[in-house]
Amino acid sequence: MLTSCIKTPKTVENVWPAEIERYWVGPQFLSIPQMDWKLDSGSLVCVNSGTNKGVVLLTKSIDHPLEGFEISFEGGFSGTRHNSTDKIGLLVGLKQPVHDSDDLSRGHFMGVTAGGQVKLLNKVSKTNVSLVNNQRLIFSIEGIALENGKLQLSLKVRSEKEDNQLDEEIVEIAPETVQGLVSFFVASKRVISGESAWFESLEITGEGVSTHPENAKGPILNIENTFQNDTLSMTVFLTPLLRDSSNRVVLQTRGEGEWTTIAKLPIPDNNVVTFTLDKRNGLFQSYRVYTHYIDCYGSIKYSYVTGEIDKEN
Repeated sequence: MLTSCIKTPKTVENVWPAEIERYWVGPQFLSIPQMDWKLDSGSLVCVNSGTNKGVVLLTKSIDHPLEGFEISFEGGFSGTRHNSTDKIGLLVGLKQPVHDSDDLSRGHFMGVTAGGQVKLLNKVSKTNVSLVNNQRLIFSIEGIALENGKLQLSLKVRSEKEDNQLDEEIVEIAPETVQGLVSFFVASKRVISGESAWFESLEITGEGVSTHPENAKGPILNIENTFQNDTLSMTVFLTPLLRDSSNRVVLQTRGEGEWTTIAKLPIPDNNVVTFTLDKRNGLFQSYRVYTHYIDCYGSIKYSYVTGEIDKEN
C-alpha cells in the first residue's frame, strides 16, 4: 500500500486535444498491452480487440473507500463486429504493482456488455438496448459508507443517443474490494484487428481518493550505459511517441557549471535511441537526457532523466 499521498482535487484526468495521435497515453497512465491503445481525435481508443485490455490510472487511487468517492467517464463500442458478451467499463480494486493482463484479471469490473447488460461486480441486469454502433455512454459510480461498516457502491449508465438512463445497480460490499487503482477495461471473445472501444473524460474525486504523482511514468522509460574500451554507448528506451521533425532526444552533460547539450538524435521507429561517446573527451560526469511531449491540455512538457557516469569504469 502506498503511504505518500495527497487528497485529490476535482479534476478531469484525460482531456486530450483532438490533434494528438500517438500510442503513449501519458505519464499518468499505463496501457496494457501498450500498442493496443492509442490517442486519436481526443479519445482513448482500443485498436485491437481481445481479452483483458486496460489503461490503468497510476497517479490516483481509492485509498480510503469509506470516506467516499465518485467516478465518472464516457465511452462506447466502436464498429459492429461485437459478440453480445463483449464488455467495456472500469476496473476497481487493482493492487500495485500492475504490469500485465494477469494483473488486470484481479480487478473488479463495472460497466456494460455489447448485448445490453449492465454489470456491477457480480450483479447483472438487462436493458434490452443494443449498445453497439458508436453510442456514447455516460457512466457514474459512487461509493458511500454505511453504518454497518460496509460500502454502498452504485453504477448508473446513461445513453446519450437514447437520452435516458439505461440502468442503475447498487451493491453492498466490503470496502477493501474497491481499494486500489482504477483502469479502463475492454474484453472481447474474438481477437480482431481494428478499433473496438473508446473512452473519454475520466474523473475520480472524493475524500477517499488520493493522488500519487510519484507513480507517473515516461516518456523516457529507462537508460542503459555500456562501455567498450574507450567508448560509451548510452541507450535510451522511450514509450511510443508520435514521431515528427521537431521531436528529439537530447543529451546534456555538466561539470561544475550549467548543462551543456552535446548531442541530439531523432526518435526512430523502434523508440530506442543510442548515443555513442568517446571516453577520452572528458564528458563522463553528470548527464541529463530529455525529450518533449504534449500533455492533456495541449501544452508542451519536457521529461528529464538525470544520472551519473562512473569515470573509473
